[in-house]
Amino acid sequence: MQNYKIHGLSEIMLFHCDMDKKELFQTDRRDYSDFIDEKLLNESSQVFVLGESAELVIDFKIGEGKEINCKIEYSEENQLPAIEENKIRLVCWECLKKPMLRLIFQRASVN
Repeated sequence: MQNYKIHGLSEIMLFHCDMDKKELFQTDRRDYSDFIDEKLLNESSQVFVLGESAELVIDFKIGEGKEINCKIEYSEENQLPAIEENKIRLVCWECLKKPMLRLIFQRASVN
């Protein structure tokens, strides 16, 4: 298996949760920090973020090879349920220094 360096791509761990406002404002700073760390560790999703240009057209390259042009379709539509009364939605993420990405290339069959 060959390793490739991916340019123009970063990885984040992302989580969200709804929390009672009163509970949030009564939480000690250290406990809040521990809460976020625990959520990132156990309940986060792996998300890959492509670097973007003004037109949302992405250029990234694999190794020292030819650049690959990509296009992103972006929607502002929120897929999460409505926030209940007296709740606050926490959205937290952590950028990872080295993306853990695996690319699988299928060889074209020749008939």
